[in-house]
Amino acid sequence: MSDSRPDDKAGAGSSSPDFEVSSRARISLSLIGLLHGLTLGSRLPVLPLFARRTLHYSWQQTSMVLAGLAAGIVAAPVLMQIGRRLKLDARLGLAGSHLCAGGLIMAMAWWRQSGTETPRVPAPLIATICAAAYSIAIGPAMRWMPQVARDVFPQPGMPGSRMWRLWAAVGFVLPAWISETVLIGLPQLRGSVASLDALLMFAGWGGLLTAVVALLTRGAATSTEESRASLLADETSRPPMMGAGFLLAILFLVIVQKCHHLWTAPYFEEVARRDGVSSPLVHRLVVVSQVFEVLGLYLMAGTGMLKAHRVRLLLLLASSAWVGRSLLLSWLESAPPDSPLLNSTPMGVAFVSQALFASQALYGLGLAGFLGALGTLLHHSTRPAGGLWTAVLLGAATGFGVLFGGVLAETLVSGNRSTILAPHLRTLSERIQTGSLSMRGWSGVWLLSAAPATLAALFLLICRLPGPRDSGESDPRAV
Repeated sequence: MSDSRPDDKAGAGSSSPDFEVSSRARISLSLIGLLHGLTLGSRLPVLPLFARRTLHYSWQQTSMVLAGLAAGIVAAPVLMQIGRRLKLDARLGLAGSHLCAGGLIMAMAWWRQSGTETPRVPAPLIATICAAAYSIAIGPAMRWMPQVARDVFPQPGMPGSRMWRLWAAVGFVLPAWISETVLIGLPQLRGSVASLDALLMFAGWGGLLTAVVALLTRGAATSTEESRASLLADETSRPPMMGAGFLLAILFLVIVQKCHHLWTAPYFEEVARRDGVSSPLVHRLVVVSQVFEVLGLYLMAGTGMLKAHRVRLLLLLASSAWVGRSLLLSWLESAPPDSPLLNSTPMGVAFVSQALFASQALYGLGLAGFLGALGTLLHHSTRPAGGLWTAVLLGAATGFGVLFGGVLAETLVSGNRSTILAPHLRTLSERIQTGSLSMRGWSGVWLLSAAPATLAALFLLICRLPGPRDSGESDPRAV
């Protein structure tokens, strides 16, 4: 009896501090996730719309600016390797990344508002360089953030270890509601252009606040083995052996995703302008995809789909969802304007809004499958050189996808017949004309975006991945 009491007291004394630290860490980690999502939600959804409507760039100039974001994809693994060699703590890495990115976007916002009468408009090349610099600064934060969560909750599956992703989703959609309830009510920010400028300022302030909170967060020391990037990946699953076919499928899906990111906000704004819907509602529809993305990731993690031998299934889910979204939006634009479901009556506006909502749900579920598969592959990438080459390929596909989407929109939506794709699209439009789909305007843009996603699905069906019982050697039958 006397021997058991000290042990009981020790056990009781050790459990209380752990609970207090865990509770404190859960709050700080959730706050970091909220601010991290707020920073991304204030920038990513509205950036194409900001370049088109506020800076008055053409589609090709807008795509060039967004292509500059690919620099962060390539630079992120290099900066992460430098941080690991310097044995940089994950909290310091996250804080430094957000501090640099927030300071940079605040400096750009100050320069823009320092004009004498009207806000300054940078040249497209200068805007591209600024976008590339911001992407390089914020890129490592995407990889440091999961590591901060693992430092706070070192044991996998601990309560609250994945809660930051839910708060990040809340932060991502928060700017859309702020722009409708707060910004649109202020006289000086009632204009849509001023609201977009204010949202980008949120990205700067959000980055600075994230850096401060990250520095105040307590966590365990980062080890070299634990610092690999992971996106809800299964620790016990076998790494897949990818052939050229799977690589092409992933690159095609990257191109489709970047095209959709470039087109979504400007297209939704055009539809809202035709139907007389307010601009803040457009932002709310755009960020709906993030909600379905997070819900999809949690559902996949809960059902055990985030395993290496199920990468094919996840990518097929992404390609199928994006093909469905492309066909839905193409049909929406090709339908006769006098249709009872597509006119300007309240019933027609409600139907169009529901169709746009459904398209964003498909986009978010596709993103969940794509990011889940990509996170699983990156989780098993043990060689730094392989990770760098993967980042280079993803960066190249990102830049090409955005530029390709810009040329498509410039040709079909703006009607510019001097682009490099104009003769080919004219010939294709003459040969492909159906009763329900059209190759003109936005209908043609969305219809053509289904082609790379369909090719990706075909590659995924033809090529093979070794199952969990296969050996670790590469499959000679892989394409």
